[in-house]
Amino acid sequence: STSYNYEPGSTLKPFSILAGLKENKITLSDKYYCEKGEYFIADIKRKIIDHDPNDTLTVKEILAYSSNIGMAKISLKVGKESIYKTLNVLGFGEKTGIPYYREEKGYLKSIEDWNEHSRISISIGQEVNATNLQLAMAYSAIANGGYLLKPKIIKNVSGRRLEEPISIVRKVASREHLDLLIEALKMTVTDGTASSMSSNDFCSYGKTGTSQVFDSNENKYSDSIFVASYAGVFPCDSPKLVCIISFLEPEMKYRWATQTAVPVVEKVLNKILIKDKGLA
Repeated sequence: STSYNYEPGSTLKPFSILAGLKENKITLSDKYYCEKGEYFIADIKRKIIDHDPNDTLTVKEILAYSSNIGMAKISLKVGKESIYKTLNVLGFGEKTGIPYYREEKGYLKSIEDWNEHSRISISIGQEVNATNLQLAMAYSAIANGGYLLKPKIIKNVSGRRLEEPISIVRKVASREHLDLLIEALKMTVTDGTASSMSSNDFCSYGKTGTSQVFDSNENKYSDSIFVASYAGVFPCDSPKLVCIISFLEPEMKYRWATQTAVPVVEKVLNKILIKDKGLA
């Protein structure tokens, strides 16, 4: 989670939504036509495709159903400067400083280097690299009311608990805007791409991501190599845990995060819940 960095795909989408909410450029109820699954942008000769065809969706639904087309249109309204600023303040593109681990810093290109594709690509989690620790820190900031915290080791290899004070790196967003984002992330579980989680006896929220791996030899995104991820926050009220699970190169028939990462996070949270109730 610290040494492998990859293009996270849709688990990065919430932060472009947050950028728009922070600067009052969008609301959750704004509607966008999602072109019934295929959207060709003539100016840059680029086709955007959705996994499922959709007609008109609200911003909230675009995140819940993970529409690439909707996100592409939202990113036009939000603007590259706002998206970059939000990703930057959340720590993407820089090492977290966690001790004792070999850590990659990922990659967030300077705003001066964004080309005509970058605004769209980065809003859907391409053209940017992150580690799962960086993602965990960003989702923790959503859960804790807007504070990016310095990560720490809570137990050493012998199992001894290490007592280290909480260290705040910086405030990244207001609770008001984060509550709106959480509303959309809850819909991901109740109605969207992580709806299998909604059958549980607890409330959680999160975001799926199924990202294609860029094949440098072919100079294009692979049609057969994926990373399937789910970032979950538990419970909804007074969250205690952020859990991110990723599968590198799952079998093609299991490439969607709904089929792989979501069930594993569900099992982890259920085990924790059972243990906390003294049933295990």
